[in-house]
Amino acid sequence: MELKLCEEYKQSTYTINSLAEDQTLTGMGEGVISRISLPPIPVVQSYLIVILSRDPTYTSFTKWKISLNNIILTREFKPHIDMQIGEKLAQSLFIYDVTKTISRDVNLKIGYEGKKPIKLDAAVLISIHRYEEFYLGFNFIMKILNLNSSIELPKAELSFKPTERRLNMGIVAEKACTLELEVIGNLGRSTKHGLTQGFNMVEVPIEGALNIDSINTRCNSSSARHIFTCLFSLYSNYPTIDVKSVEMLEDGVSLTLYNTGTTSADDIELVFLRHGVQVYRFRIGGVKPGEEKAVLLPKNIARMNNVTARVIWYKALRMFSKDLNINIG
Repeated sequence: MELKLCEEYKQSTYTINSLAEDQTLTGMGEGVISRISLPPIPVVQSYLIVILSRDPTYTSFTKWKISLNNIILTREFKPHIDMQIGEKLAQSLFIYDVTKTISRDVNLKIGYEGKKPIKLDAAVLISIHRYEEFYLGFNFIMKILNLNSSIELPKAELSFKPTERRLNMGIVAEKACTLELEVIGNLGRSTKHGLTQGFNMVEVPIEGALNIDSINTRCNSSSARHIFTCLFSLYSNYPTIDVKSVEMLEDGVSLTLYNTGTTSADDIELVFLRHGVQVYRFRIGGVKPGEEKAVLLPKNIARMNNVTARVIWYKALRMFSKDLNINIG
């Protein structure tokens, strides 16, 4: 049994958030509660995935409930995909379209009353956000598979040419093992990934020009299993921030940053680290392409030894950073 999704979203980007991993529903108490905050950008589409491991012989679920932001998604234990893995193990998967339920503050509750514990392998939230200038293709399959398999993603022609692609694979492993992942297409690519016991999210960046036919997986553990794979194809454009000048002044250090890219940065921060510990942090704000921003730093920074200056900038829910080669001593 499998579930597939295939969509194109204009003026959009995405986020993947883990709400909970490797927790136990004991059958008593309030269960699992998780809270996160999403970026302050409108949500176009959002899916909640809940992954459970349980004893297949136990079916006496009472007061079973999954709720999001105080909206009850289900009161019945009826997984969308349910498969017995062995005599003592079954995998149960739930997926919900929570677009109308989602808000910036996300509050997930999962609980039930019963005599046997259930393992919550993971609860994952995939959200598509409205963002100008970007285009997104979303291909998704949820299917329980042994990790010595070939995975066929749903396909659809895109109206844009992707500049980048990212493959995200959700996996449950009973023990530490190694996954070999091979992308089959016009440009083949193979990568290896160490998996830990429990839930793993494997992310693989892929060239935008790669046309993906299938994904082959190999693993040295027969108990590890594929849960879902999603491919994000993006048309994107990111800025680049550099230092234009550094000048020692009587009242401090003047540092001028310059956006050498062709698109704006949503926000910029300047961080100073000493032996890996943050000693100063300055928020600069957004910078347009070709724009300069001057920052006056405290004079005592220049007196510090072993200080690393790092510029951090944000675009379309992505973070970029660069250690600056500057001399302020």
